[in-house]
Amino acid sequence: MLHLTRRWGGFAPGLCRPRRKSYAVPVALAALMLLCSSPLPFSAPSVARAQDTLTGAFQGTVTNSVTGESVAGAAVEIINRETGQVIPKTTDTRGRFYQGLLSPGLYTIRVSAAGFVTQEVVQRLFISRAGEVVPVPVALEPA
Repeated sequence: MLHLTRRWGGFAPGLCRPRRKSYAVPVALAALMLLCSSPLPFSAPSVARAQDTLTGAFQGTVTNSVTGESVAGAAVEIINRETGQVIPKTTDTRGRFYQGLLSPGLYTIRVSAAGFVTQEVVQRLFISRAGEVVPVPVALEPA
């Protein structure tokens, strides 16, 4: 009976002692998973800071002040007055523009289009909750 159980790979209770279980592979896998999940020393610190900062957005609509029609293809510049950073945008076919991930502060929004007088709007981005969107309606006067 002992011969048959060994030959077929099984163990007879009380006759043979089973092999010891190897923990080398599971331990190596656990170490690899721990290494991959921990923050690496060369990761960018700005990514971690971005998660802690409240940001907001401007969502604007550019229209013709006389007809009320939307102005497609208008050039929009969103300028942070504290840092001087300029973010260029272009309105879509409905005259809309959007810029998210803006830090709180004072901004100048400059809008220009062919055949219209350039318009500047000063807008404060005050964020009371994360992801807040501030509407910015801009009416351009024909030149």
